[in-house]
Amino acid sequence: MTPLYVDLDGTLYPGDTLHDSVMLHLQGDPWSILSVGVAMARGPVMAKAWLAERVLPNPVLLPYRTELIDWISSQRASGRRVVLATAAHVRIAEAVAKHLGCFDAVIATDSINRKGAVKLAAIQADAQGPFVYAGDCAADLPIWKAAEGAVLTGPAATWPETRIGCPVIQRFPSQVTAAKAFIKAIRPHQWVKNVLVFLPLLAGHVTAGSSWLAALAMFAAFCGCASSVYLLNDLLDLENDRAHPRKRRRPFAAGTLPIMWGVVAGPLLLLVAGILAWLVSWSALAILSLYYAATVAYSFELKRRVLLDVFVLAGLYVIRAVAGAVAVSVPMSPWLMAVLVFLFLSLALGKRAAELHGIQAKGDSQAKGRGWRVEDLPFVTTGGIAAAFATALVVGLYVAGPTAPDLYRQPTVLWGLVPLILWWSCRVWLKAGRGELHDDPIVFAIKDRGSWIMVLLAIGLILAASPKGSL
Repeated sequence: MTPLYVDLDGTLYPGDTLHDSVMLHLQGDPWSILSVGVAMARGPVMAKAWLAERVLPNPVLLPYRTELIDWISSQRASGRRVVLATAAHVRIAEAVAKHLGCFDAVIATDSINRKGAVKLAAIQADAQGPFVYAGDCAADLPIWKAAEGAVLTGPAATWPETRIGCPVIQRFPSQVTAAKAFIKAIRPHQWVKNVLVFLPLLAGHVTAGSSWLAALAMFAAFCGCASSVYLLNDLLDLENDRAHPRKRRRPFAAGTLPIMWGVVAGPLLLLVAGILAWLVSWSALAILSLYYAATVAYSFELKRRVLLDVFVLAGLYVIRAVAGAVAVSVPMSPWLMAVLVFLFLSLALGKRAAELHGIQAKGDSQAKGRGWRVEDLPFVTTGGIAAAFATALVVGLYVAGPTAPDLYRQPTVLWGLVPLILWWSCRVWLKAGRGELHDDPIVFAIKDRGSWIMVLLAIGLILAASPKGSL
């Protein structure tokens, strides 16, 4: 029976193990980026060997094309010899073959880069006759033209047979386009967090069109900056995400989006964000730079530090509101600052509580890449509930103090905000305790009807309090 040769990168696995290796190495040592660049400049053989000595993608966690593996297994069961033929380093290829258990042999890069025509020569030497080849891109065209049959995956699955040069036996197209995966990767639903830049204008009753235009520019700048950081975070957290029950579906972790998209798009989004902030003011650019530095530090290291991680998360929310105040030169209300600090500290702890409940349900004791442990749940829950109640307390003190009457004609109406905040906070933490809270409370709030009802009631109370004048 004609032997079958199967490519790894882009075919068996939708991503690229070389790019994965680079990101895994940078995750362990971000300051080694110059060393990685030097290794890559020495050529593919030297680069693959250098990386393989230091890091190897975990073959158990790689998101394979399961339908292709099932087909390969059926072919092998019918008596066909199956060989993994890849340009990936031999150490990676052998680890994958051992894990999957559906290959009879391995052809891979060692002292020679087994790609294109070089791979074809190795296949022909091994097959000693006709063969079938499974691949995914233009680099595989020389092999297909010499093959007896082709199995097409990824982008190549949509190509006509005339381009391939041999009969097509099977097609395994990608289920998600790269464009759709990119939209998911930049997480536009998370942009709702950036509406915090408008809070100082709303709290100060600012109506000037120029101020709102500046705030809108800051909103767009934070959206671009945040998406840039999301891409960076996902690139550096590949294997941790793949080990997570929900995060494994993120585009880079799932292999539905090429890593190079993130490498290119991340800096471009950051550049656009910086230009927008600079157009507002140098101070706005400085605040955005602080936000970016804090988020990068969080992605590389701080998310692994117990307690510090939740305080940094809460601070990142507060920075957005401060940026709005800076953009329109409105003083940041200390009352608003206190409310945001306690509220988002509660939500940051809620995020950790949801993650810990998920870990506990799996029977594990600690999240990969995080410092929190399951036994910390009582502390996290107590701290989160206390911060939530402190939020309501601050609002009550604001309404009872001398500031509210200066801004509202009917300030006593604002007392209705206190039970609303308490009800919503208790509801969030009740769901967290039951293990029903999404591990991102913001996503929960966006999708939760009760949260929207609370927001609408809060807006109604503020309007009923009759805000005074404008700036």
